[in-house]
Amino acid sequence: MPDPIKTVVINTTPLIALSVAIGSLDILRVLYSRVIVTHEVQQEILSGGRHAPGSIGILAKAKQSGYPLDIEQVLIRLHNHGIWPGKDVKQFLHDNQ
Repeated sequence: MPDPIKTVVINTTPLIALSVAIGSLDILRVLYSRVIVTHEVQQEILSGGRHAPGSIGILAKAKQSGYPLDIEQVLIRLHNHGIWPGKDVKQFLHDNQ
């Protein structure tokens, strides 16, 4: 039974991750009495992410635009903070320098 005073504001990543991991979002109803999804998050999900680049896409675009980024240092810093991009994401970053 959800805690009657628990409210969660959720963004795109956990919604997608939960959907992929367990095949539904029903767990949110079990844990929370109120789930808030902003209009912007709703639009991003409905667009399939086509108009909302993730952090890796933003980093790649910044590098392509001449922003001084050391991709290897970026990956090390991500790892040091517990963020582990997959091989395909790393390759994307390297390919789009």
